[in-house]
Amino acid sequence: NPAAGRPSLPTRRCCAGIRTLRTEQGAWQHGRLLQGRM
Repeated sequence: NPAAGRPSLPTRRCCAGIRTLRTEQGAWQHGRLLQGRM
């Protein structure tokens, strides 16, 4: 079934997007903490 492998691509993209969001949010929080210390 050719369509069997299709759902994996959007799932990977979604996971990558979530990872990117978490990374950006973590970096933003880290930067805010650094600014708070200064």
